[in-house]
Formats: sequence, C-alpha cells, structure tokens
Amino acid sequence: MRNVLFFTILMMITACATEVSEESAEPVRDTIQVNPAPAEVPQPARQFTTYHNQRFNFCFIYLEDEFKPSGEAQNSDGNIFYSSDGKMKVAVYGYNNVLDHNIDELLQFDLKNNPDKKILKRELTSGYYMISGNIGKVAFIEKRVIAGSDIKVIQAEFPGEERAAFEHKASVIVDDFPKCE
Repeated sequence: MRNVLFFTILMMITACATEVSEESAEPVRDTIQVNPAPAEVPQPARQFTTYHNQRFNFCFIYLEDEFKPSGEAQNSDGNIFYSSDGKMKVAVYGYNNVLDHNIDELLQFDLKNNPDKKILKRELTSGYYMISGNIGKVAFIEKRVIAGSDIKVIQAEFPGEERAAFEHKASVIVDDFPKCE
C-alpha cells in the first residue's frame, strides 16, 4: 500500500513537472530527487531464560535483559529476581503444605497472617488462588498453587503509584507460573 501511494504521488509530480518547449516539441522534465526511506534497523532477539527449582519442581521464565536473579536460597526453596530498573521484585518459592490446607483455607490463612494486605482483585480455583492489591505503598500480585503436598508461590511487587505501568507485565509473569517447559 505504501509503495502504491508513493508511486501515485511520484506520477503526479512527474506529470506536473513536464513542460513543452515552444522551440521544440520535446518535453522538458525537471529532475526530482526522491530520498529512499531509511532502512529499518533489526532489533536483537530477546533472550528468555528459565529458572527451574529442582526441590519443588516449578519454573519461572523471564527475559534476561529485564530480570536478574539474586541467587538460589540456601535451602533451595526459591529465588528472588529484580528488574533491571530496580522497580519490580519477583519472588518464587515453594514450601511443604504441612497443615494440609485446601486452597480456600490457604487463602484465609494467608490473609489472616498478613492483615496489611489490601486486596483489590481475587481469583480462586480448586488448585490455586491469585490476588492483587497493596501493602502500604507497594502493589503486589501473588499466586499460590497447591501441587500434591507442596505449595508453589510467585509474588511480584512494584511501586503502587506506578500500578498502571507494571500491572500487565506482573500479571503475565504470575499467570504463567509454575509451569516448566
């Protein structure tokens, strides 16, 4: 479409620039220089990396240029990742469901033990819950998954005043957890 438009405009300009000299029947053409559009610079492919927790068998897939791991916990239960701009923190970890909670009991237990959590959204299924809200000035999105006798957790935290800028990215990260490819 862009090429057709360019060609049409070029034809109109050429037609308008054609004059006939009175001394000869030959047309006199003005020279029009057309600068080609700049070539698009190819962007380097973004590299995804997978953190695989062996102890609880979950994965966190992230972009290498956006997140840096802080290092596996000493007891191998998880890791914390920080965004390159330092504004987002993502914690991924697992623990044993020693109280044998179902997902509803787990949510109630979490909310009871974290009264500062102000919940804005809640999703509850038979195998996981996902909540988002604020703890003071920090916004969060959290997902807890019951898998057998284990609980797998991902928590993304970011500045509450920048919720609009971070919420979609955090939702995508959290929503994909805990699958391993």
